[in-house]
Amino acid sequence: MLVKQLMTDHEDSKNEILSLMHRTLFENASDGIVILAPPHLQVIDANRNAAESTGYAKEELLQKEFVDLFESERIEDARKYLKEVVERGEGRTDNLSLSRKDAGPLDVEVSTKRIDLGSRFFYQANFHDLTDQRKLGKKIQESKKSLESIYDSIQDQLSLQNLNFEILRVNKPVIAAYQCTFKDLIGKKCFEVYYRRSSPCERCPVAATIKTKQPACTIIQIPDRNTSLRISSYPVFNEKGTLISVIEYTQDITEEQRLQKQRFQAEKLAGIDILASGAAHEINNPLSAIIGMAEIAMEEQSLSEIKNYLRDILVCSERITAIVKGLRTYSCLAQKEKLRLIDLNEVLEKSLKTVPSGVKSLVEVSKDFHPSVTMEADEVEIQLVFGNLITNAFEAMDGKRGRLLLSTQALKNSVEVKICDDGVGIPQQHVNQIFDPFFTTKKHGEGEGTGLGLNIVYRIVTKYEGTIDVESKEGMGTTFNISFPKGSRFHE
Repeated sequence: MLVKQLMTDHEDSKNEILSLMHRTLFENASDGIVILAPPHLQVIDANRNAAESTGYAKEELLQKEFVDLFESERIEDARKYLKEVVERGEGRTDNLSLSRKDAGPLDVEVSTKRIDLGSRFFYQANFHDLTDQRKLGKKIQESKKSLESIYDSIQDQLSLQNLNFEILRVNKPVIAAYQCTFKDLIGKKCFEVYYRRSSPCERCPVAATIKTKQPACTIIQIPDRNTSLRISSYPVFNEKGTLISVIEYTQDITEEQRLQKQRFQAEKLAGIDILASGAAHEINNPLSAIIGMAEIAMEEQSLSEIKNYLRDILVCSERITAIVKGLRTYSCLAQKEKLRLIDLNEVLEKSLKTVPSGVKSLVEVSKDFHPSVTMEADEVEIQLVFGNLITNAFEAMDGKRGRLLLSTQALKNSVEVKICDDGVGIPQQHVNQIFDPFFTTKKHGEGEGTGLGLNIVYRIVTKYEGTIDVESKEGMGTTFNISFPKGSRFHE
């Protein structure tokens, strides 16, 4: 009997503990909870949060029926809601407005379910305050509208596309440009609706971004619209760093290109004027000497003196030939060549081989080549650039021992080539003039120094939208840094 009594006491203690635990959870729940008794669904218990949500003391809540807790305008909704719960015997959730004592209504999410306890049953209703959720939703909606306003206020065309080139979102300028509606574009492939194609465009930046996960840009011509477009694409990643979509940004640069062409033509005419003046001056000097020496030779009786004059005439003629040859090369650069992908390391090697062995016999050549440095260009032109600079570097060492460094580098948005010598250097006052046509610091008496080599180099580099910088210190050497943008093409 004693053992049986001890077991009974133990079970009673256990039940008390469980009851206490349930009560603690009930009172401390983050949602308001009320227990309802049928048939009138009167409140027979309420937790602390239910009292705080309604503004009523617990004793006041225990005197109310469930429908009395709601705004008068929503009581019918509450009755309908409760009727469905009672008739179906299933839990149900809905949004209603609580009537708070001495305060305004409170929007809540109400979840009600039946609880069976043996032969008796009750209903438990939970109130979840929607205030913070509504505020957050409102902020999200306001933020969305603000972003849409910014998106549509951009005057250039913007579209968001998935990895299958399907349009997800466009701004108003796209709608205006193609005279359609959002429904006409959303879900359609960009190349179909924009360009009436069955496959992505050639050099499509969106395709490039999908492949490389990097921004891309290209310029395309639309002949039937007489329009030029600059199309840029930018990757969009999710929080895991996975590419999920691409932003396409389209600018109409027709007018910009027209103005560029006008400016280019004006600069070209100005360049021709400078070139013509320089050529006339450079040719006139040796030509005047030829005429003068020919007149003297005609009066000279000594055969040996006549030969001396003829030798000088030959030197002056070779000088004129060198100038004309340089002008020919200069003129050829105005023509549009066929471009292909070239390896700059290979072109540097070829350019090095074209330099006469006698000039470079005492020079140590060092190479620091990046394994993959390529660009789309005419190889002959790029070899002309490197050949001129390498030849100048060897000549700057003036037949003495020296060191020539050739290096290449691939950066994120560009490829770079460096040609460095430890020769005589360039006087500081001449550094800003070395790319001018017919400017030279070389001697004129031996057929050297037409002053066109570095100007040709400069024209070719800028033709491919590149840059060339020079660093030089007299007596210490010279370094030429050439940079070409990745994906650069012929720039007319």
